[in-house]
Amino acid sequence: MMYFFDTSFTIKNMNVNDIFHYELRPDQGSNAWDAVDRDTFMDDMSKIKFWNGETWVDTFAVNV
Repeated sequence: MMYFFDTSFTIKNMNVNDIFHYELRPDQGSNAWDAVDRDTFMDDMSKIKFWNGETWVDTFAVNV
């Protein structure tokens, strides 16, 4: 995944990179990516965690 954040580390955009596409389509014929529920996949991948120095949290925190 490639994530694009704003200055407060809010996800502005996410893209699946080309390597991911090629791994799921090695023969350039059948495409396993077509069988994936993309909305669910992108929703799941948007649930990133941030390390706050002690534990993983849902929102950006400065590591002190």
